[in-house]
Amino acid sequence: MRKSSLNFLFVLLTLIVTAKASAHDFAVGNIYYNIVPEYENAVGVTSISLAEVNSYSGSVVIPATVEYDGVTYSVISIEDYAFRGCPNLTSVEIPYGVKYIKTDVFSGCSSLTELIFPSSIVDIAYISFAGCDKLRRVINFSFETFSPYSASNVKIINAPNGSIVGDFVFGLSKINGGDVYYDTLCGYLGYDINVVLPSDYNGGSYFLGEDLFKNDKVLESVTFPRKIRGIGDGAFQGCTALTNITIPDGATIIGGNAFNGCSSLVSVSIPNTVWGIGVGAFQNCTSLTGITLPEALSAISLNTFWGCLSLESAVIPESVELIVSGAFHNCTSLKSIVIPEQTRISDGVFYGCKSLTSVTIGDGVPDLPDGIFEGCSSLASIEIPSSVVSIGEKAFRGCSSLASVDIPSCVVSIGKEAFRGCSSLTSVTISEGVETIGNYAFYDCSNLKCIELPNGVVSIGSFAFQNCTELASVVIPASVTSVGARAFRGCTALESVTSYILPETLFAINKNVFANVNADCVLYVPEGAKDYYASTGGWSTFTNIQELGSTSGIYGAPAEDSAPMYYDLNGRRVSAPERGLYIVNGKKCCLGKNSGM
Repeated sequence: MRKSSLNFLFVLLTLIVTAKASAHDFAVGNIYYNIVPEYENAVGVTSISLAEVNSYSGSVVIPATVEYDGVTYSVISIEDYAFRGCPNLTSVEIPYGVKYIKTDVFSGCSSLTELIFPSSIVDIAYISFAGCDKLRRVINFSFETFSPYSASNVKIINAPNGSIVGDFVFGLSKINGGDVYYDTLCGYLGYDINVVLPSDYNGGSYFLGEDLFKNDKVLESVTFPRKIRGIGDGAFQGCTALTNITIPDGATIIGGNAFNGCSSLVSVSIPNTVWGIGVGAFQNCTSLTGITLPEALSAISLNTFWGCLSLESAVIPESVELIVSGAFHNCTSLKSIVIPEQTRISDGVFYGCKSLTSVTIGDGVPDLPDGIFEGCSSLASIEIPSSVVSIGEKAFRGCSSLASVDIPSCVVSIGKEAFRGCSSLTSVTISEGVETIGNYAFYDCSNLKCIELPNGVVSIGSFAFQNCTELASVVIPASVTSVGARAFRGCTALESVTSYILPETLFAINKNVFANVNADCVLYVPEGAKDYYASTGGWSTFTNIQELGSTSGIYGAPAEDSAPMYYDLNGRRVSAPERGLYIVNGKKCCLGKNSGM
């Protein structure tokens, strides 16, 4: 009795193991199927067994329907691990009607070269191409997108509801992040280095899809048909052999990064029908020499021409209302630029354009933002329009050739480091209206001769004029209420400081504000204010304080009809003035300009 029980258990275990080893309900031909009970008369393709080694090989063509035991079943899925570990499997043809591709179906198929997913698929589970060493592309005609594991060498062509026409894969796509589907050229299956695009798709126009030729290192030229509607994001990104592009009339948009990194691209012709150019569209096109932007363009996007090292000219149309940060960043060969009227400009647009010598800024431009011309070391002059109300931080920092600047009356603030390191700057005219001068605003402007701040200036920032070693004279208006630390430190040539701050509004300053200036520098103060200055912190460091009202000649320097007569602030005539603050025709002036207070 005991022996019979043991035999029964052995048989039972054998049946269980056998059942577990078999992963299919039936087989037809060389394909194995499981019945899907949730659906009527539906099956899924499955593996031969649950063992690690599967035995599908060669070319597998899955039928849309299969007949077994008098019943016709629709094939609706490819089940978990169905083809996993089939090293001799070369191709799998999946029919329309398959809806589900389940877990880890294809890993280890080391001979598989291409897959096509039909448009009927509605769900793709976790999918891995680990060990699929020869797999180069997957064409996905479904709307279900997926991110496969271990697919660095596999190109995924998403072409929903599409078809293959010759070497081209067409489908529907949402262009550049939009919400509407358009007919789109989604993939190229050929290997030509000179590609002629199809004249139309289903008789109509189409877009070039995202990443269409991305990183194609051998593509040299592309011939566009007349029926191109636009170019998607990244369509030609990294095509390092591409040399020339002519976009036909009728195209409306160029997507972000469309030509990013096309390092051999020398010329681009853009029709006036294009109204949008995306972020970084021509970034790092290091051989591009010139560009004329279309007349329908309203904005130049972020980093559009960033790093175009050979770009010498760019024509910006009057239609452009906005130029976004980094648009021409490090275009080191750019020589001239005209900014249209009313255009708004973001930070750092022309940063590092070290060959830029000519800039025209149109009326109506509201401000010069942070870093707009930072590092433009060849820029010798700039005319700031009267519409500008602020000069941003580092706006002209490192413009080492800039010789003179006239700041118009509408400007209210000069930002931190705005002119820092402008080592050729000799003359700055600041009109009334400026209220604040930021920290380091003129730091290291080593050739600046004199500065007269207009009435209305309220604050002078820390280090604002530090190390202006040629600065000979400074005029501080009565409106000033604060002077930051080290504002004039290291101005070793300073001969005179004229302060119009009255005793009742006089304030203490840090003792280092005028540290390391000329020991003989004279401080001129309002009449009757000498004792106040001499006893007020910071100002008291001057050893020579003189009152303006007691200084002969200040209000009565003779005017001449011929050559002007120069007088120093002590009323002595100067026959050969060199630099500094003088009296001419009864008014104070820096050498070379008249500006009475």
